[in-house]
Parts: sequence; structure tokens; C-alpha cells
Amino acid sequence: MRNVTLLVLAALCICSSSAKAAVDDSNEAKVAQFWKRLAASQTVCFTVRDWQDDLTVPATDGDPPFIVANTYEVTAARPNKMRVLVSPGIERETTRQGGRARSYLFDSGHLYIDDGKTSIECMTRLHTYTMGKGMASLESDHNGTAYAIKAYWLFSARPLEGYKLVTKAGQGTLITYSYTDPKYPKLLEQIYFDRATGNLNMFSTFSKGPNGKWMEMSRKDFDFWDFDPPLPADTFEIKPPRTYISMSEFGRLHHIDLGGTKNQGK
Repeated sequence: MRNVTLLVLAALCICSSSAKAAVDDSNEAKVAQFWKRLAASQTVCFTVRDWQDDLTVPATDGDPPFIVANTYEVTAARPNKMRVLVSPGIERETTRQGGRARSYLFDSGHLYIDDGKTSIECMTRLHTYTMGKGMASLESDHNGTAYAIKAYWLFSARPLEGYKLVTKAGQGTLITYSYTDPKYPKLLEQIYFDRATGNLNMFSTFSKGPNGKWMEMSRKDFDFWDFDPPLPADTFEIKPPRTYISMSEFGRLHHIDLGGTKNQGK
């Protein structure tokens, strides 16, 4: 009887391990399918919400409170075209020297368009534009907008290199991968994928504090993935809006010396 019981328990353990392995394989397959779809898509649209520390509010439990710094509406086309509409950050008004001053936390909002040859960045707050060079490829990170949406990582050949699947994620509806570099033991990256669709959902960075606790430093939410959408012909057209002026002209109008800047438009 004891032998029978041991055999039954062993069979249950094998079944349990096999089921767990099957679930893990399924998770990895879903995530792999997302990267395959992204790599095969000639056009893609998605939204990124960039979360940062709310420096205006003190932390109460050790973890800094987060706010959405900016939202990025992204449209990209292979091999090197991109259009990103960036929502304004939080604008504050303060009293200074008897007067009132306004300032933005994070990006004040802009539209970035790159047709692969030329780029234009339109600042919505000032209605100014700046011309620049186009990117060589979508994974190039020579400009701040592409870097902010992690284009260099999203469109790279091996985006999951070095990441490990976290089997006990504790995120419920999410599949979690983790990355640590032995050279930087106090830094941690975690990426999360939707368990139902396999789509990329979130990218978080953590730092280990003096007490050994991991503290989340930044977070990016990825939503509304659309693979191979048809795009209007003028999606990546490099043309300043009617009411916008170049930074050079803005400098002349407001007596600001912009002599040290380049590619400011004509």
C-alpha cells in the first residue's frame, strides 16, 4: 500500500511539474509571438505613458509617489520613419519676485516627425520648430524622443537578450521578465507582458536602497498596439504648421542669442 501511495504521489508531482512547464512554455510562446509580430510589421502604432517621481509630493512610505510625466502617441514605419505626439507635462504657476512665473515639470509637449532623411520637432508651448537630421533606423537613439519611447530597445534584433522569465511573478494578469547586470547589482529592470495577448505592457527600473529594498525609479506603460495599420500618405510629411516659426526667428523676435545652436530652421 505504501508503494502504491508513493507511486501516486510521484505521478502527481510529475503531472504538476509538467503542467507548470507547459504554462511557462505558453507564457514564453505568447511573448515570443509579440516580438515576431513587431519584427514583421512594416508599420506599427502604440502609446507610451512615462511615469516619473512626483518631486512636489514627499514620499510617505519610502516609495516616491508617481505621476504621468508625458504620454507619447507613436506611429512608426520601417526602416526609419517615426511620428510621435508628446502630451504636455504638468505646468505650474509660481510667485517669484512679486510676479508670476510658469514652468513645466518634464517635457512641455511637442510633435516629432522623422521621414528618414530629415526630422522636425514642433514645440506646442511656444509654437516653434527645429529641423534636424533623420534617423538611420528605428533602433537609432540619437534623438531624445526616440530614446524616451525606448525605440532603440523595441526595434532591436534581440530585445530579450539577458532577460529571464520570472515564474512567480505575482502580477496576476502579467508575464514578467527580469534583468540584472552583475556590474550593477543595485539596479534591476523588469518588463511585463499581457498574459492574454502577449503584448508588451510595462517596463520598470528599480534601485536597491540602503535597507536592501527595491525601489521603483521609473516606469513606462505600453498600450494600444496596432500592427501593420494603413497610414495616411502625409503621416511623415516634414512641414511646419502654419502658425509655427523657427527657433532662429523666435530668437530674433525675443532678442535671445541662439548662435550656439544648430539646425534651427530657416
